[in-house]
Amino acid sequence: PELRARALSLAAGLAAMPGVTLLPSPPQVNMFHLYIAGDADALTAARDRIAAENRVWIAPRFAPAAIPGHAMAEFNVGDNLLDLPDAFVLPLFERLLAYARPPTA
Repeated sequence: PELRARALSLAAGLAAMPGVTLLPSPPQVNMFHLYIAGDADALTAARDRIAAENRVWIAPRFAPAAIPGHAMAEFNVGDNLLDLPDAFVLPLFERLLAYARPPTA
């Protein structure tokens, strides 16, 4: 129950971000699929940049999704996230989205 409750809280914050979709929504267990509008390679590079800057691994492997123009990752909420509040985690995902966004002309 504790891990699912944490997944529900995190999922609500992620789902509020533009370009982010979760399945199932809301999560039924402590695992959900995270779909993000963008390129899997760009999201992976952004994740790696965040890891280097903050020493935090925020997401597993991103892969191209069946939804055109999206990447997906399977997200498991485990014990490590129980002690990290949304106020810490969600800004990292906002940075992920910003870093992965293509530059504008």
